[in-house]
Amino acid sequence: MRSSLRKKNILIIVISFLVIIVASVFASYEIIKVLVQDQYKQQVISVSETAAAVLIPENVRAVRDEALKVYNSTENKVYSDDWGSPEFDEYVSRYSYIEDMHEFNRVISDLHLVQDRNNVDCIYITAMIPEDKNSIYLIDAADEDACMPGVLDPIYEVNYETLEDPERGFPAYVTNTDPYGWLVSGGVPIKDGNSVVGYCMCDISMASIMESILRYTIYIAVFLLIISAILVIVFLSFMEANVNNPLRAMTEAACNHAGFNDPKTELTFSDLDVKTGDEIQMLAEALKEIQTKGIS
Repeated sequence: MRSSLRKKNILIIVISFLVIIVASVFASYEIIKVLVQDQYKQQVISVSETAAAVLIPENVRAVRDEALKVYNSTENKVYSDDWGSPEFDEYVSRYSYIEDMHEFNRVISDLHLVQDRNNVDCIYITAMIPEDKNSIYLIDAADEDACMPGVLDPIYEVNYETLEDPERGFPAYVTNTDPYGWLVSGGVPIKDGNSVVGYCMCDISMASIMESILRYTIYIAVFLLIISAILVIVFLSFMEANVNNPLRAMTEAACNHAGFNDPKTELTFSDLDVKTGDEIQMLAEALKEIQTKGIS
């Protein structure tokens, strides 16, 4: 089954523009996401360094030592994945006395000060348990849904290097997990003398950021779709006037000349009026010469 040149042109042009739109939207989304994430990664580390600089390491060590005592004496560990379950509540309740320590309250006061001045979601202190590849919360200054002392998270594979090199800290990284959602996280070591006693971490929620990126990407897609629709109409109009119509006329005249049309139409080569200024016009003029000279 034959398909007209006009239909082929429309199909090719529409598919080409759709491919360009999809590629442009995807590239825009990825570029914007990377730029935003890089900006927030830098902020996370900067805030962590500021907070770590104002803390008294001896206070952090005292809180860490108490938390590790409970951790090491507890056989069945419960992770943050089970947040809200009776088992989880019972587990973290064993650490509750730590919140009454003078050192705990001194550290959390300092963290609140840095957190409020930098307008971040939360700053918190953790300690690593290398043999179990776990990270345990010591102090969390978040205003809402703060993690109690003793909350456990596995150390993600991206941070395994820190297990072997504790002074490396936690270079900023992005995660999307329950119950925390999209987060940019990072942290720096807190040192007491030559030993690392904990890590000052900072989280910035990416949930609203990702929604904004997606929303702007949709705006870009709609804008490109409208522009592309206008360009497709303009381009098809140009193709119709300068390619399809002249070729259609020449085809009809050639079929009449060869006797293919039954009945014949009145269009002949001499009737052709093609002013495209390119090879199509040259072809039309050559066809006129054929009829003028009587070439069959």
